[in-house]
Amino acid sequence: MLFAALNVHGGEIAGWVADSSRSDNFVLFLKDLIEQTPAGLDLHCICDNLSAHKSAVVKEFLERPENSHVQLTTRRRTRRG
Repeated sequence: MLFAALNVHGGEIAGWVADSSRSDNFVLFLKDLIEQTPAGLDLHCICDNLSAHKSAVVKEFLERPENSHVQLTTRRRTRRG
């Protein structure tokens, strides 16, 4: 599983390769990103709807750092017709 982030201001890419898409791996990735985020700036993550991104472990973790925000993309079905 690849977790990746793009710093839209500087163009840097942070990437993590994990053995699975479990929530605890995603939290470790977020911790790393938070540590790299300069003081005074907020971290905004836009994620797909992978269950690891919206688990109780992730929600509990995100309650602590006030400068971190996760937005999930919506699930939409395309209609063929």
